[in-house]
Amino acid sequence: MMSLSENLKVLRKQKGLSQEQLAEQLNVSRQAVSKWESNNGMPEMDSLIILSEIFECTIDDLLKKDLTDHDPTVKQIYEKHYDLIAKAYSFGIVSILSGVCVYLFTEIYFPENTKYEFIPQILFLFFVLIGVISFVYFGMIDSHFEERKIEFDDFYSENERVSFNQTYSLAIAVGVGLILFGVVVQVLVDNIYNESLANGLFMIFVTMATGIFVYFGVLKSKYDRVDRNKIIEEGKNKKVFMYCGIIMMIITIIYLWWSFMTNAWRVSWIVYPIGGIVCGIVWLIFEGKEE
Repeated sequence: MMSLSENLKVLRKQKGLSQEQLAEQLNVSRQAVSKWESNNGMPEMDSLIILSEIFECTIDDLLKKDLTDHDPTVKQIYEKHYDLIAKAYSFGIVSILSGVCVYLFTEIYFPENTKYEFIPQILFLFFVLIGVISFVYFGMIDSHFEERKIEFDDFYSENERVSFNQTYSLAIAVGVGLILFGVVVQVLVDNIYNESLANGLFMIFVTMATGIFVYFGVLKSKYDRVDRNKIIEEGKNKKVFMYCGIIMMIITIIYLWWSFMTNAWRVSWIVYPIGGIVCGIVWLIFEGKEE
């Protein structure tokens, strides 16, 4: 028979409530909730009534039945969120870098000092706008998820971690390989055709590699988090995203100022890869501090 303590612990986490938050709804102390979950005490009838309302079940079910298999489980909520954020953040950075690619390619057909020279710039800003909107919107969703302060158990097995780490290492290797291959393509095309086409092709490989880095980097934090709840609560990851957000905003301001003031659209895009490298360094610094 499933005990109240086990039901209470699992159902509370499924609702995304901390012991303190649940205690506030019941008008009891956090220590009281902790005792119930440790099977060292029993709630009063008025608390049981409120608990049944919060968890949408009967008191009898709460006391006697196994309610821990109800969907969505904490793991499902957790994985669904991180899978969404990984795709959203990688989409955002890919969108911004795709704007650079589109600019370099369209510049071939609409060069400077022609009637339609503004088209590459408009297309670039359009892609940047999509990327920024994606970062802001899904960043707010991620921030809201963090504020719920859901308590996570370590629900990944060692085999799952080893399997993901192998995939992660392969993904990083593929990303680095794409960048190196892009350098080779850039050199060859630059010698045969023209600079804009060469840079555009190179940026395609950089865009694919960066998307891979961001996607698997976010997924890696999913596996790290269940081991590092205390570190996450201290806000280190939030600081990384905050600093990177500030860096990319500064980079965008520099790009626009440089481009409009000097009309150097053909070379000013280089600030974005530099910004990405700086963000990577910031991430590594904070990872080193965590270790």
